[in-house]
Amino acid sequence: MKHKFNAALAIVLCLVLLTGSFAIPVMGSAYKDENPGSSNGAPVSLGSVSDGPEEVIYGRLDNRGRPRSAYAVVELSVAAPGKITHHGQYTEVENLTDTSPIEYSNGTVTLEAERAGLYYYQGKLRKALMPWDIEITYKLDGKELDPDDLSGASGELEVDIHTSINSGFDPYFADNYMLQISVTLDSELCEDISARNGTVASAGSSKNITFVVLPGSEGDVGFSAKVRDFSMGGFTIAGVLYNQESMMGGMGEDIDGITSGISQLTGAISTLAGAAGQLRDGAGELDENGGTLSEASGQIYEALSQIAEGLEGFDMSEMGEGLEQLGQLPDAFFQLGDGLNQIGEGIDQLLVGYQDIATGLHEALTQMGPM
Repeated sequence: MKHKFNAALAIVLCLVLLTGSFAIPVMGSAYKDENPGSSNGAPVSLGSVSDGPEEVIYGRLDNRGRPRSAYAVVELSVAAPGKITHHGQYTEVENLTDTSPIEYSNGTVTLEAERAGLYYYQGKLRKALMPWDIEITYKLDGKELDPDDLSGASGELEVDIHTSINSGFDPYFADNYMLQISVTLDSELCEDISARNGTVASAGSSKNITFVVLPGSEGDVGFSAKVRDFSMGGFTIAGVLYNQESMMGGMGEDIDGITSGISQLTGAISTLAGAAGQLRDGAGELDENGGTLSEASGQIYEALSQIAEGLEGFDMSEMGEGLEQLGQLPDAFFQLGDGLNQIGEGIDQLLVGYQDIATGLHEALTQMGPM
């Protein structure tokens, strides 16, 4: 069964051409010199247009990517009813707003606006030149075929798309616009679809394949699929102004925050690593001196026990002038005991000894009453 193989391409260049409220030329189109069929200069009559015209250039390519024709769709924002004139080099023009007549003569488009608002017209350009050269090749079961022979074919399909910068064109577009290439395949006719340097997404019973070529670079993309009774729609290639900041949206601030957080985390990790090193060194010293500390703690405990026994029944009134300084000892011993508690369970007996002394002193001072 034969199906019409429609691989005609549409390439879109979005151009916003600005004008003031006076009769001044719009921003010069890149098509001014390279493509005489463009609306070069395009001045608008005084007071007729409130905002600058917006011009979108469409090109129709054959199934190998070669340009066949091009035309411009111009949007005019009209501030008040009256005669509107706009300039461009076309072979023919068409009113897209209503059925009212539109005239074209010697590079001037004239139409009558019955009201304020948006008006659209289409002008066919004299030459179909594009900022990029596009080449599309097709292979079936490893053999390159003319695209006209693919209608109704079955087998392993490979499609390669190569884009390069047209050196004979103003480089502004190639340097500032990215290409978005898309094609839709029927899932019932195409299986095992894969994209090279692109993405594949499901859309109902279809598969959408999308590729992006960044400004100033060449594109080398493509897709493959197992097909039967093959047919497909056309490619769509759009040239879109590339603005990295606007595409990032609010991510810039988020990235700055993440970067700052990573820096803080790195600093914290460094601090933690340093502290861990100090802890390791301290643990080593503690391990080396553990035996000495254990022996000393036993001796201290024995001495403290003797002091505690000696305090039992001792008459503190005989201390005289030392009573005031002696009153500070209980708190000091309690603090010392708390500090020793952090050393570990291995010296619990030492802690008990200090606490016994503190308790004994406290009881003795309590018997004496306020000092």
